[in-house]
Amino acid sequence: MSDERVERAAQQMIRAARRYEPDNPALVEAGSAQETVASLPTAIAVLARQGVVERSAVWHAIGWPVLAAAAALDDRDVAIYVARAIRLRELAGPVCGDFVRFADGRLERVSNVWSEVVQTSEGGSFYLGDGYVSFSGSLNPTIPITELRRTDEEMLGSCWFFHLNERRAGGGVEVEAPFRVYEVDGVREHMFGLDRDWWSTYRAGVLVAPELHLDIESKED
Repeated sequence: MSDERVERAAQQMIRAARRYEPDNPALVEAGSAQETVASLPTAIAVLARQGVVERSAVWHAIGWPVLAAAAALDDRDVAIYVARAIRLRELAGPVCGDFVRFADGRLERVSNVWSEVVQTSEGGSFYLGDGYVSFSGSLNPTIPITELRRTDEEMLGSCWFFHLNERRAGGGVEVEAPFRVYEVDGVREHMFGLDRDWWSTYRAGVLVAPELHLDIESKED
C-alpha cells in the first residue's frame, strides 16, 4: 500500500466528514500530508457518530470495521493501522489470522500457511505487519487448503502492531481487524483420526494408534 493511496483515502474521509461538520477546525481538507494524517482521527470520529458508510471504492477497500477500530487509536497510529488493514484486504487468502469454522461450529484461526496446507490455533498472538500477519503460539495439525471453502463472512480478529512502528518492549497496540472466514467439513477430533484427549492419553503412558495397531510407550520419566 503506497503512502499516496492512504493519503487519498484519508482525504476522502475528511471530505465526507466536513459535509456533517463543515466548521470543525480539526478537519483540514486540503493540507499537507502531515495535516491530513492529523485530521484523520477526527474525520473517523465524526463519521462514526453519524453512522455513515460511504459507497465508494475507497470506503469499500477500507471497510467500516477498520474505520470504527481506527477511531479508538492514538492519532499517530491511525495511518499505520488503516494502511495495514487495507493491505490485509488485498492479500490472497487464506492468510494468517483468518478464521476456520469446523462442521461442529468450532472456530479456530489460521496460524501458519504452507504451500498446500494451513495450520490453525485456538489462541495465540497475531502481529499485523505491513502486508503480512505473523503468529506466536502453539499450532494444531494441518488442513489441506483445497478443503477450505471461502464464505462471504468477515469477522474481527485480535491482532497488534508496534506503536509508531517502533519495536520496543511494552510498545504493542492491541487492535481488531477484519479477517476472512473459511469453512471445512469434518470435526477437529475426527479429521486426524485422534480423539480430543489423545495428548493426555499419551502422557498417561500409552498412545494407541488403531489404524496402525501400534502401542507407543511414553518416554516420560
